[in-house]
Amino acid sequence: MGFVLEGAGIRAGIVTDLGHATTLVVERLRGCDLLMVEANHDDAMLRDGPYPWQLKQRVGSRLGHLSNEAAARLVEQVVDDRCRGVILGHLSEKNNTPDLARAAVSRALRRVGRGSVEVQVAERRTSSRGLTASTGLF
Repeated sequence: MGFVLEGAGIRAGIVTDLGHATTLVVERLRGCDLLMVEANHDDAMLRDGPYPWQLKQRVGSRLGHLSNEAAARLVEQVVDDRCRGVILGHLSEKNNTPDLARAAVSRALRRVGRGSVEVQVAERRTSSRGLTASTGLF
């Protein structure tokens, strides 16, 4: 699912449970000041992790969740001069780490000359006000 929220001159995009990023998703997320993108799993951790094989297949499928690398490719395609920050969310407790997710997306941003865009990982059980406060968006 995905949303683009606009108001007071601010545009925020939120996507999760995508499975894969379609052309329409990429198109709609361009021009956002802030993005929140699912980075659910690291491919190797999912492959080698404790989930049953059928669940691993669903999570990693086009009907499942974005991996760190898929999230990185999406961010790489949509972040422009307007974007001030990216929040990574919906990380798996068993198949990902905040450091792996942040590193994948940060590498992608550097590849496209956007290394100054702030990347944070949403807390699983607490409020994530750090990025929005530091960018001055909210």
